[in-house]
Amino acid sequence: MMISLKVRPIALLLGALFTITLGVEGQAPELVPTIAKSGDVEIQAIRIQRETVSGAAKGADLTNMRIQLWLTEEDKGGEAPQYLAQITKLNPIEDDTGKVLLTIERREGLAMLRTQELVSSTCTTRGRTGPLIEITLDAPSRRAISIKRLQGIAQMFPTTFARLSFDKLHADGVTPLKHPALKELRIIPNVTVRGGKTTLSLRVPEHRGRVMEYNWGLIRDGVMLPSTSESMDGSGLSWEKTYDGDQSGNVGLTITVAQPETPRTLDFDFQNVELP
Repeated sequence: MMISLKVRPIALLLGALFTITLGVEGQAPELVPTIAKSGDVEIQAIRIQRETVSGAAKGADLTNMRIQLWLTEEDKGGEAPQYLAQITKLNPIEDDTGKVLLTIERREGLAMLRTQELVSSTCTTRGRTGPLIEITLDAPSRRAISIKRLQGIAQMFPTTFARLSFDKLHADGVTPLKHPALKELRIIPNVTVRGGKTTLSLRVPEHRGRVMEYNWGLIRDGVMLPSTSESMDGSGLSWEKTYDGDQSGNVGLTITVAQPETPRTLDFDFQNVELP
């Protein structure tokens, strides 16, 4: 049996692909049974973290539980696609002692409940393939032995990428970019020159999972200009690049966006899931 786990961090978007193959072809290694399966969704991993760290920042998330779900479809061979994913419904979650695991704060922290997010890892095995997504919850009670119920709806979107170029850039900090590939994405550029430096700013929407944080910036004659610094604010909604000199004349902009295809909608309902 062959299990292929493909991890796509930002490095992949820069051209790297890391593939981990578990098992030896022709042999049948002993495998841990599937934790739980509901339709075309499997629980791939449950990780409970409990830490006390001297000097940790107040509010640091040192105690939690992370549940990794594998959203699957038929493996048709060839290179596994990349995916966007979104959780469109997630019901309240408790352990068997009645402790609430999906608190208001945890729900607000799950970006995938609000928007499509680019998934960094996929798994292919047993004729199935698909993205691995993670839900972070409060850690269960130390007395708990199971999760009562984990029920919701998720969508997986096979995804391609489009690099868009705007040769005649109108960057006034007010007018959004216009392109058929952007659809509902509202991206607003601004270019300012001060103190011998040019600053390019982008305001991206909250559902920015489709806007790639690489291969964006000012271009001239189709060539990207080298920047001297790059930053992002705490919300992740304001991006900035700085360039030497006055680069405001005769410049364009390039960005890369994910293009989701027709989604596959998956209902899942796990009950009495044993905790590690």
